[in-house]
Amino acid sequence: MSRTPLVNGVVRRFDLLVVLGLTAVALALRAILLGDGLYGDELITYKDTAHGVDGVFDGISRYEANPPLFYLLAYGTRQLGGAASLIRLPSLVFGVALVPVVFALGRRTVGREAGLLAAALVAVSPFALYYSSEARGYETMTFFVALAALGLVRALEGGGLRWWIVYVGAATSALYTHYTSVFVIASLAVWGAWAHRARLRHVAAAQVVIALAYLPWLPSVLDQRQKDLFIAVIGQRVELTPRTFFEFAGRVLWSEPSRTFRPAFAWIGLGLLGAFVLLALARAARRAVERRRSGGPLASPGFVLVAVLALATPIGLTLYALLSADLYTPRNLASALPGLALALSGLVLSLERSPRIVAAAVLLGVVGLTGLFSLGASRRRPATPAVVAYIERTAAPRAPVVSGFGDVGALSIYLNHRHPLIQGEGVDRAAWRRPPGGSVFVVRSKVGSLPLMPRFGGPESRFLLRSVKKFPGLRTLAVGRYAGLVHARLVDSGGREVIAVRPGRDIAVRPGAVRGYVEKVAVAGGSAAVTGWGIASDHSAPADAVFAFLDGRLLGMTVPAIPRKDVASRYGDAVAACGFGFQAALTGDISHSPSKRLRVFAAAGGQASELPPLHKGGDLLTAVAGR
Repeated sequence: MSRTPLVNGVVRRFDLLVVLGLTAVALALRAILLGDGLYGDELITYKDTAHGVDGVFDGISRYEANPPLFYLLAYGTRQLGGAASLIRLPSLVFGVALVPVVFALGRRTVGREAGLLAAALVAVSPFALYYSSEARGYETMTFFVALAALGLVRALEGGGLRWWIVYVGAATSALYTHYTSVFVIASLAVWGAWAHRARLRHVAAAQVVIALAYLPWLPSVLDQRQKDLFIAVIGQRVELTPRTFFEFAGRVLWSEPSRTFRPAFAWIGLGLLGAFVLLALARAARRAVERRRSGGPLASPGFVLVAVLALATPIGLTLYALLSADLYTPRNLASALPGLALALSGLVLSLERSPRIVAAAVLLGVVGLTGLFSLGASRRRPATPAVVAYIERTAAPRAPVVSGFGDVGALSIYLNHRHPLIQGEGVDRAAWRRPPGGSVFVVRSKVGSLPLMPRFGGPESRFLLRSVKKFPGLRTLAVGRYAGLVHARLVDSGGREVIAVRPGRDIAVRPGAVRGYVEKVAVAGGSAAVTGWGIASDHSAPADAVFAFLDGRLLGMTVPAIPRKDVASRYGDAVAACGFGFQAALTGDISHSPSKRLRVFAAAGGQASELPPLHKGGDLLTAVAGR
């Protein structure tokens, strides 16, 4: 039954209000993430946009294997103020604008209800939230891909020249934003030629204009293809398999790009959703057979277009991996987001009334709840701005800040000039020994099994940790305050040996408190090179520190940090970074040393144990006089 003009007007106003509401929700959720610290490849974008338009192209030539459009946009928004997050503004704007575009595209392909559901999914998708707040081109490309599809549909429906201009402009912009968009843009042209054969010349003419507009960038494309290091490194972490093919495509809609969500509700919801999708596919297949028998097409052109949008990039990257480098990662599948949202929405809403309501609720619930979950502090980018704010509240003026291990590259962007930044924990000894205010602040992130903030740090691991402040995120950051050069001696206290640490507490020596061995001691050139490993007796962590003494006098100390797969295979991954190796200087004439024996101790917590030699019967250091 056809609707009356009055009903149509009410429906249009209702759709407009819902889409405006969803767009407002999308903006609010993305704004929460906008001020997070720059992270990962965003630091490259920040560098690329630091020195004018010429600097943008120079940066792309040096550090990127991407087209220039996003970087030019980010450079433009960076001029609006001094905040580092301004380079994310293009992603935010296009990420929010994607919501109404997806609805408009859905209304003309799979129906208004499916368009509304798909727009809601895009508004709250954790993947879309992440890339709408990242200073990279993925969300910008996704917007232009969806706009190109909408422009092509409207142009082929007789929308006039303006929609051909929208299509050509959006397709060209997508290609100038990210190379993976080529799979969708090429597939759109094929779909247009198939679905509207009468307009084949118009489609072909549009492709010629797109090709001519892209022609000036082709020399740069060929030049970037020579950057095998940039390209080949992308696919080294995860192998493309049938499992990752579907898993990574699924992440584009209901998970964040770096990790798959693990909460029980997500797995239960995905299981239910899978059952509904299988039911919808079976129903769609039955309808396709019925259409074919009656002489109609297997599927409507609109649903075919949605399938093209969803599958073009996954299939294209799979074929590319077979012929060249493996680029199949969740972020490179970003352009599939509109198609996946529309395809799933169209499928679940094709069910009978009661099942489709439940299926739509499950689909929106899984995506929406995981989207909200992704806004938690532990799922967000490293909290570098919060780290810097803490340091500036706590540290004395001119107190040094050390950039330690892990994802701490953004420190230099946010740190106030009042605090000199030291690159590396073992350098600039003078700053460590006499820092303004008496403390050196070290910033680290979690790296493998390394301790987040060791008890002893700095040059030669000779400085004592006074306090630690942790900041949760995708990479937990910690700020450690180190003060005081450590002096240690092996002494007798009431008939028991202790390692007297000044400043700090004594460490009691007790057999069995620490496991490990000294594997090698080599004496040459006035020093002894000592290597081995040490772990806490409960196998919970590597030893805090290793001390080398000769007749009670400290010769050297270090913090275990060398990966040892052999030890980890026996005691667990928590102790993987338990290996040590350091030089113990043999200063002065030690020929009259009573024992002429080097003793090595590993400490964990408030206790320590002497590490025996790996080879039984061998002294750790004998007859060193005269060497």
